Amino acid sequence: MERFLNYIAGQPRAAAGWLDSTEPATGRTWALVPASGGADVDDAVAAALSAHRDWGRASPATRALRLRRWADAIQAQAEELAAIESRDNGRVIAETLAGDMARASAQVRYHAELADKTLGDTIPVDSTGLTFTTYEPYGVVGVILPYNAPLAMFFGKVSGALAAGNAVVVKPSEHAACSTLAAAALFDEVDIPPGLVNIVAGTGEAAGQALAAHRDVAMVHFTGSTAVGRQILTHAAGNLKNVSLELGGKSPNIVFADADLDAAVAGVAALPGDGATAPREDRQPPLVLLLNLVSTNWSDVNSQDGLEGPARARCRTRTRAAAGQCA
Repeated sequence: MERFLNYIAGQPRAAAGWLDSTEPATGRTWALVPASGGADVDDAVAAALSAHRDWGRASPATRALRLRRWADAIQAQAEELAAIESRDNGRVIAETLAGDMARASAQVRYHAELADKTLGDTIPVDSTGLTFTTYEPYGVVGVILPYNAPLAMFFGKVSGALAAGNAVVVKPSEHAACSTLAAAALFDEVDIPPGLVNIVAGTGEAAGQALAAHRDVAMVHFTGSTAVGRQILTHAAGNLKNVSLELGGKSPNIVFADADLDAAVAGVAALPGDGATAPREDRQPPLVLLLNLVSTNWSDVNSQDGLEGPARARCRTRTRAAAGQCA
């Protein structure tokens, strides 16, 4: 059985305990991830604070160069990382590889190009003076990821934070932490300073809450449920940290009576609630029937044309009360 480790201060690190990671396509435990707690989060934040002292003062051109090197490494390892994510959270390889990973390196490069283009304003007050504004990094940014697309979120959120001069501590969802932990190995291949990006796996109650409430974390981003988003705000209030929330995306799928139902099923069943599309099945009986037939015959998640496995089932059977839980 595979074991994935935390990544703190540039080194793989275990925690006091382990969490099972279940493969949705088979229902069997295929890997173990660390069950991190407050002490692990403290170590990660301390490493981030130390790394930020130099990174925050680095020139935008330097940050951009290192992000571009990271993007090259992501592109080179795309297939391996996509395979881990598909096995871990049940999405088909066609989505994780051709979708998320195909865009990941481009997203990192985009943020690299923004590093030296974040400008303030100069405002003349009168003939004797002027006012100017500048943007400064927060310092340590906490990022709490969802289970449905962890790699896409990881590369996008982290690269943006690094481009702006921040250090990062990431808490992936305990339901799908393996691909994010595996992606940490890429930092060994590029010139990203140790401690600048730290990844700590664990439950929301233990690791997520500790990260959101940590007094040395200046900003926290969370993607997930509205209920947990409210908890994040409560935990973050202790030091009045800035909070960015992406909560409970619900996008309707409208299928008219004269639609091609086969095409509708292909589009709706491709993301049955796991991509914030949350299709509802109570309006069109013919579509409901076809979706039910599809849902009883999940294909291998590693098949290029298979439908994604029952990732939601695992999520619904566990608590939503912690940071990093299901949307």
